[in-house]
Amino acid sequence: MIKCIDNAVSENELASHLKPIELYRLRDGVHGDWDHVDFPFYMGKDISTYSVENWETQWGTRVLENSKQTTQFNHSLIIQHRARPKGVFYNSKFGEVFHEVVKGIVERYLPEYKDYSYDRMKLNLLMKTNTPGYFNIPHIDEPKKHISIVLYLSDSDGETVFFKEREDDRLNEEFTEVARIKPKFGRAVVSDGHFHCSSNPYESDFRLILNTVLIHPDEDTRGSNK
Repeated sequence: MIKCIDNAVSENELASHLKPIELYRLRDGVHGDWDHVDFPFYMGKDISTYSVENWETQWGTRVLENSKQTTQFNHSLIIQHRARPKGVFYNSKFGEVFHEVVKGIVERYLPEYKDYSYDRMKLNLLMKTNTPGYFNIPHIDEPKKHISIVLYLSDSDGETVFFKEREDDRLNEEFTEVARIKPKFGRAVVSDGHFHCSSNPYESDFRLILNTVLIHPDEDTRGSNK
């Protein structure tokens, strides 16, 4: 399942949530505005569990001819259920703001997943590169039954690429691309276990997304806020 939802949140609604933390000014994707956004990002790899030396024996990652590992900036809002201490939910003082945004999307457009648990949530910021034609490492977000929601928070290039293959197909000789979703402010794309990956922008200054993973309630051993 790959589902694209345009205007998953309206511009006014999203701005009302984000205005207190200044991210609403990324609406136009203007580099000058970015210079004045007071928000903490932390440097890391686009796939933290990926290792170039042993990807063939690693769950949930696949190296393709035109894929490569890149550095990105991120901000973890909700930490993985298996990593957080009991009773801890938000990993950031901004966690509740973004949690409310995604809960609204689920309630309106994805009610069949309203009982799923919020496993993790983070902001990913990719910067401009000069290598069009490449994308980041194809991966699956979670071994358990889950859905992934990508909410684009800027207009940019740098498509999200989806493949037909799932984990059982990880060592297929070839992967089949089935969708490319262009970042558009307020657009959400939902998937349920397909290999997928981001792409760095090469025309826009940056690409900003909110990534959320929700898992089936029977799979969550720790419990989670809804």
